Amino acid sequence: MKIGIQAKIFFIVFFVLVAISIGIFIGAKEIKSRLIAYDVSQETRWAEFKFFEKQRGDTAMLSSTLDAILENKVWMDLFAKRDKDALIIQTKYFFNKIKEDFGITHFYFELPDGVCMLRVHKPEQAGDQINRVTFKKAQENQKQGDGLELGATAFALRVVKPYFDKKGLVGYVELGQEINHFLDSLLVNPGDSYALIVKKEYINHQQWANVRAGNNLSDNWDQMQDYLVIDTAG
Repeated sequence: MKIGIQAKIFFIVFFVLVAISIGIFIGAKEIKSRLIAYDVSQETRWAEFKFFEKQRGDTAMLSSTLDAILENKVWMDLFAKRDKDALIIQTKYFFNKIKEDFGITHFYFELPDGVCMLRVHKPEQAGDQINRVTFKKAQENQKQGDGLELGATAFALRVVKPYFDKKGLVGYVELGQEINHFLDSLLVNPGDSYALIVKKEYINHQQWANVRAGNNLSDNWDQMQDYLVIDTAG
């Protein structure tokens, strides 16, 4: 059942995700910093179902796209040679295409130790250490790591996979999809609004401020006492 806007009340759904706890506050027409808790109803269960359905579907899409990338011998040979400049040229058109067609906003090549060799979506930013839980999962298990997580440039759904050649582990390839794509998919009725809010204890303030600055947005850390508004839609 879709979320009605006639009630003109605010309600809250709290979810616990792998690696981080995320609170999703779902509002009616206006979203304000002070939200009134309301019993989880059929409407909020619908929103919960749609959110996680979207996450599962997009995780599968990112995973299959990664498989296709890992099978591209030209790109993977360049990755093994650490030829960043050639990789940028080779992958730029492909990235623009998957961004347009599937909303994929992040594309990384990461070294075995976690250093970011290349952000195809932001080539000028490289050489930093990747410490995200999704990457750590892939690194520790040598298989797919995925989840919703804050990075250096955005809060996004991320999927990471290792790549091996005949000599062994070459590194990791990661794709990501910014969270606003999720919230936009929940908008059905005119006037519906959504906000994704996380507990501040799971977010590094300076990292978040850097992300906001990189997107030409002001730091909203002090907007709420214990929670942080990650994104809104509607």
